[in-house]
Amino acid sequence: VSTTATVTPTPTATMPALVVNFTANVTSGPSPLTVQFKESTTGLVRYFFWQFGDGSISLDRNPVHSYNAVGSYTVSLFVIGSKGVQVKTIRHYITVTPPLTPTPTVTVKPTTTVTVQPTPGAASFIVKPTSGERPLTVALADTTTGGHPVSWKWNCGNGQAFTGKSVGLNKIWYYRAGTYIITLTVTDANRSTRTASKTITVTN
Repeated sequence: VSTTATVTPTPTATMPALVVNFTANVTSGPSPLTVQFKESTTGLVRYFFWQFGDGSISLDRNPVHSYNAVGSYTVSLFVIGSKGVQVKTIRHYITVTPPLTPTPTVTVKPTTTVTVQPTPGAASFIVKPTSGERPLTVALADTTTGGHPVSWKWNCGNGQAFTGKSVGLNKIWYYRAGTYIITLTVTDANRSTRTASKTITVTN
C-alpha cells in the first residue's frame, strides 16, 4: 500500500523594495528658517546621508537644519540599504525669503580691538559606514573644530582623493575586500596642517 503525502511549501518572506522619500515641516519662510526633515523610506535601511543644498550635510535619520541665507535650495537624501544605495532629490525644495524685520544698525565709537584666535583642535571626521560587503561606498564629513580651516584633502586609501569639507555617497567605491585607511588633512589660514585617520573594512 503506497501513501502519497502532500507537502505545503513554507512561504518565503520578501523584503520590500528600497524606496527613498522624505518630507519637511516647512518649505518656505523668512531667514533664518529652521526646517525639520523626516524620512519615510521603505525597505531595510542602514545609513542616511543628507545634503541640504547650502554646503551642509547630516548623517542623522531625521535632522533639523537652519538656513540663514536667502535663496532656493535643493535637498537630497542618500540611503544605504539592503539593496544598495538609493537617492531622492527635490529641486528648489526649500525657499528662504528676506527677514521680516531688518536688523537694526548700532553705531559704536571706535575702540581698541583685540582679536583672539581660537585654539585649533585636532582634526576629526566621521565616515559612514565603517564596514560592509564589496562594492562598498562611504560618505565622509569633516568635524574639525577650532582654527580657521580653508582646505580639506581626503586620501581614501584606494587610490581615490577628494577635496572639500565632505564627500557624498556614490563617489568613493571599494571594490576589493581588505582594510583601508582614510586620511583627512586640514589646512588652516596660517598654512598649518592637521591630520586624522580612520580605518574601514571591506568584506567579500
